Amino acid sequence: MTGAPQILLAHHLKTQKLPAFLRDHEKLARQCAAGEDDGKTSMIETHQRKLGQNFTPIVYTSKSILYSSISLEEDAGRSAEQHPDVLGGTLMKSITRTLLASTTLALMTATGAMADGIGASLLTQQHPFYIEINNAMEAEADARGVPLEVSIANQDLSKQLADVEDFIVKGVDVLVISPVDSQGALPAIMKAKAAGIEVITVDVPAEGVDVTSYIGTDNYAGGVRAAELMGERLGGEGKVAIIDYPTVQSVVARIDGFKKGLEEFPGIEIVAQQTGITRAEALAAAQNMLQANPDISGIFGFGDDAALAAAVAVKSAGLSEQVQVIGFDGMEEARNAVDSDPVMVGVIQQFPDQMGKMAVDTAIAIMNGEEVPAEQPIVPGVYTGK
Repeated sequence: MTGAPQILLAHHLKTQKLPAFLRDHEKLARQCAAGEDDGKTSMIETHQRKLGQNFTPIVYTSKSILYSSISLEEDAGRSAEQHPDVLGGTLMKSITRTLLASTTLALMTATGAMADGIGASLLTQQHPFYIEINNAMEAEADARGVPLEVSIANQDLSKQLADVEDFIVKGVDVLVISPVDSQGALPAIMKAKAAGIEVITVDVPAEGVDVTSYIGTDNYAGGVRAAELMGERLGGEGKVAIIDYPTVQSVVARIDGFKKGLEEFPGIEIVAQQTGITRAEALAAAQNMLQANPDISGIFGFGDDAALAAAVAVKSAGLSEQVQVIGFDGMEEARNAVDSDPVMVGVIQQFPDQMGKMAVDTAIAIMNGEEVPAEQPIVPGVYTGK
């Protein structure tokens, strides 16, 4: 071997799950680091030598694989013909070509802004639920010493798509996303996956694309529990209305569960359903439904804001003795309302702090090359007062 080797690429095994074409290299690296290589390092080198490639792994450690552009002596090591099973000729060619292409990318990006760790795109910071997710993520990332960058979409799909694009350019290891729109976020998630970035969805699942893991409340089960509470409070009889958010799959699951749960109460009829994403929109939706259906006896709000707005509409209409409201999320404001306002009879309680912590822990497991569950549901609670 002549000339000093020039390091071109370092692929960090501790912080990034390897793409498929490098997984055999990762395995060998770990074996070499543990002293279990049994000559496999030289076997790979001789196999690459047989292919006539001047791009060879030269250092294997528990942290990285280093590649070098070097000249190899023709007579060094054993011949590849002695080891025809080493990774296979076609696969080895694919690996080598990919590494050569990756070198160009590595050199191009060496002077640019690069990011290790986790990039998170959260739906909003205007709701206590997402503030808790954010705080829990930052606390866990700090405790475990993992870089985390959070961007806030503010319920704007265009901004979320731009934020994800930025994370792709920076080269984060894992993308955590709460989609503004379960279908609308599809292009960004697919682009991240194509760039080799693992994707975790939190609270809101993506529709039409597989991700590495989804972490969130079992929303369907929560909807069923809301129906059970509504049926109990109405004595199995009455007319109810729903305030929903139909572009978010988690809310769709809640509403589906609520409707399914009400099937156990044939005396209860759903007479109205309107969208009310923000608190102001939910207030208008509740007012409209109460005006059109003055005999409504129950309202289910897809989230705390919707339920709290519905309670205001009920009281403004002078129907506090008639209408009972149930919400979903269980943040402090809604729980306080359940404690003090007879109109708010209960909320299905989510646990955003658990979601945030679990998102970071799952991202770290992925970066360490571990398998993670495709779905990680969190069972919701029911809060009906102190």
